Amino acid sequence: MSKKVPAASIHSATVPAVTSTPAATVPAPVADAPFHCPYKQANLLQQALSPNKMRVGFLLGAGCPVSIRVPRPSGGTDPLIPDIANLTALVRSKVEVDSTHKDTFATVSKRLNEAGSAIPNVEEILTHIRALADVVGNSAIDGLSKKNLVGLDERICQITSLRASSSLHSTANWRLPGSSRTNSRTKIATTGFLPRS
Repeated sequence: MSKKVPAASIHSATVPAVTSTPAATVPAPVADAPFHCPYKQANLLQQALSPNKMRVGFLLGAGCPVSIRVPRPSGGTDPLIPDIANLTALVRSKVEVDSTHKDTFATVSKRLNEAGSAIPNVEEILTHIRALADVVGNSAIDGLSKKNLVGLDERICQITSLRASSSLHSTANWRLPGSSRTNSRTKIATTGFLPRS
């Protein structure tokens, strides 16, 4: 028959003694904490790009050109490509003084205001212009003809394309030093405001 051990002695045998070190001064171990080492990432990128025949694609979102700051001659900085609010302000400032398109632009803006968009952005404006151009046919809506709508669409796209043309678009033309000039390159760049085909 086995001898019974008192519960108090079992407890004292299995629990380690409490130390006097405060818990706040002992850092908790972090097993799987993410760690970003820029040197390691640059090395990995360099290794990935070193084979001459490797195909590489860059997907640069809208935040990329907005976060790149370009110095102004007068001081301060501007984004490489402006965000939607600043692009809309640029389009407004150019079109509202353009004698060919200012009346059409004012009518489109008024229609959008009446539809509940107090300050329509360039995306809303282009969407509305294109929707009207699709349905107007040979007639007119609020004095807007298809010719005027298509002309305004092209002018807005011209303004945005000129402002959005930047060194960001030449990323597709980048090559590794020593790479052959016969390597093919494919460049797909869009600002989202392209003329309709």
